[in-house]
Amino acid sequence: MAIVWLTSYPRSGNTWLRFLIQAYIRGGRADSASLNADVPDIHRKGVVIDPAAADQVLVKTHFPWSPRHPFAAQTKSFIYILRHPKDVLLSFLSYRKLGGVLAADDHSVDRPYAEQFIRGLGDDVWIKAHMGNWPQHIATWLARPAHPHVVVKYEDLLSEPERAMVPVLGLLGMAVDEARLRAAVEACRFGALRAMEAKEKSEREARGDASAGLFPGDPALAKRGVMFMNEGKSGRTLTHLGPDIEEAFDKAFAPYLSSLGYGPTAPVAG
Repeated sequence: MAIVWLTSYPRSGNTWLRFLIQAYIRGGRADSASLNADVPDIHRKGVVIDPAAADQVLVKTHFPWSPRHPFAAQTKSFIYILRHPKDVLLSFLSYRKLGGVLAADDHSVDRPYAEQFIRGLGDDVWIKAHMGNWPQHIATWLARPAHPHVVVKYEDLLSEPERAMVPVLGLLGMAVDEARLRAAVEACRFGALRAMEAKEKSEREARGDASAGLFPGDPALAKRGVMFMNEGKSGRTLTHLGPDIEEAFDKAFAPYLSSLGYGPTAPVAG
């Protein structure tokens, strides 16, 4: 078996790209019930990756790369999803509220969370789990790449999804069928995926099913708009948390952003 890893720092669009690939394979149909079978998630309890299952398997991971990565010896290539860390921060803030680490209705926690993220260059829970911060995670995969790979920017998936998917399909050895690709993109619009999440959670609630399903989070929170498939936006700011937070973020992340193609953000003087 050869594994193609679909990898990213958390809250960077990994699940979204899994759905896009699934929908392309299935001719324009995205299905949450089958996603872990089509593109397994190595972090999901109960998901089994069978080394003898197929010649090539696409698997989601958030682990940083190292020789100790599960199935490292079976690695063939990887797809790295890159997202601007300002949007990662805001998405992580929502995710921590979704999971109950932070109180969903308490906006007083927003600024302290952002300050922590900026100090550590990443999510504190993730860092304490020895998974690294945002630049460290990227560096483990991209600094000295030992395998064929493509880098997909979240922002390109938003603005030009069909074009962004072409190198992904190429790495997977799939021919590009334009009609099939258009159908996949349409099936995976953020509104469609949010509706899928809301439906799944509503059905779980009606059954009294306490399992997480594909989408984590309390169904009651989904009814209030706190969802795993968050806002699907890019280019957001932190100014609502205070102009000093925006400045602190730019100063902390400037050394990494320009080298990753995120423009001329410069450190704040002083």
